[in-house]
Amino acid sequence: MTSTASYDSIASIYDQYWGQEFAEFAQDAFRTHLANALPGNAAVLDLCCGTGLLIAHLDALGYRAFGVDESLGMLSIASRSAPRAHLKQADMAGFRWNTEFDAAVCLYNSVNHTRSLDHLCAALANVEKHLHPRGLFLFDYVSREAFETMWESNEEIDAEDGRGTVRYAYDRNTRRATCFIDHQRTAIRQISLEREQVYQALHYAGLEETLLAFHRAGWIETVRKDGRIFISAQDEYRSRFILHLRQKLKLTDDQIGIVLANGKPPYSLDQIPAILARASADTKNSDAQLTRKKEMPSG
Repeated sequence: MTSTASYDSIASIYDQYWGQEFAEFAQDAFRTHLANALPGNAAVLDLCCGTGLLIAHLDALGYRAFGVDESLGMLSIASRSAPRAHLKQADMAGFRWNTEFDAAVCLYNSVNHTRSLDHLCAALANVEKHLHPRGLFLFDYVSREAFETMWESNEEIDAEDGRGTVRYAYDRNTRRATCFIDHQRTAIRQISLEREQVYQALHYAGLEETLLAFHRAGWIETVRKDGRIFISAQDEYRSRFILHLRQKLKLTDDQIGIVLANGKPPYSLDQIPAILARASADTKNSDAQLTRKKEMPSG
């Protein structure tokens, strides 16, 4: 039995015991990283949407909500949680939609449910195909170290057929994590991922990491430590401002560079038209002076 089929049999248990925890995590992640960068009617895809708690929240906020999940059992609950959302049963790497999304999310270690690095690459490439050229993709994942140090445990739950134990196991040889539910009749399996594997998959899919792209453009400074990327609080604020310029104001990278070069925190959106107009006028004056020099007769 695959993990997908397994979720069919425990969809109601998942929704009851982990649904609210997921919803709070996902809503906070969306609010922190995406909400200020998207227009109010943005099309947002929730990949591995589960029982639909995030897409119900997005729909209530006015976004056009779309959800993909392999499990019919999970989607059945999602259709009741978010009746206006667009839902589709499909594999992460195989869904098809005639929609260009402003953002896609895949949260709560959902990417760890891919079956291999090849499957991860295919899933991210499929996301890239469905994103607007300036669309954003927000996801999280669980590393090998996290599985080894925090995964293995037991949890007691009250199921429909009596009290049961959820057992979390991790095989260090295969680097696979398993969650045994429903008196161990149901097994949900995940793979651990290393940062280099995630980078490889992002590169294969043509998806850039936003902070690294901003660093390469010279807009922020990033620091690598212990394999992770850190930025200062000021550059985090600056990054959110850049996302707003890109996603809501639809500025080009050249225009963003001009705004950043002529403004300092705290940034004012009211000043942006004047900054761009002044830069445009300076460019025209420079071009006019160059033209007059070319027209002057040589001595």
